[in-house]
Amino acid sequence: MNAIVGERLICGNQNVHTVYGRDEFRQKQNLQKKRLQETKRRMFFLTVSMVLIIALGIVLGGFMSNAEAGSGQPQEYKYFTRYTVSYNETLWDIAEQYKDFHYDGITDYIDEVKNMNHIENVDDIRAGSVLLIPYYSSEHLH
Repeated sequence: MNAIVGERLICGNQNVHTVYGRDEFRQKQNLQKKRLQETKRRMFFLTVSMVLIIALGIVLGGFMSNAEAGSGQPQEYKYFTRYTVSYNETLWDIAEQYKDFHYDGITDYIDEVKNMNHIENVDDIRAGSVLLIPYYSSEHLH
């Protein structure tokens, strides 16, 4: 025996009645429960995903800051200075004075100085020439 279960909807000024059989009503209730469960499950997975992303960001940020802090070497900054060439001084002499471990060799340093000063030939420098030369320092200058 199917009992009649009704649902009353109000649309504007009109009353609309929908009549369901017991089985149809149960099916509708079950469908609503399934939708609610699916919505809860999606919200759960979204929340867990967001928590994992935030936790991963915190962990990776901690590793990166520890890596920088634990390097054991002070941070070095690259600076530039004017250098006036002395009599009989060569780019090789200047490179021996200012080159450090940031360069693979003296020739790399000389090449950078030549490029910065638009020098094509090392014979182009003379006593009194003013060159811009790079150097590194751990001191932070403003």
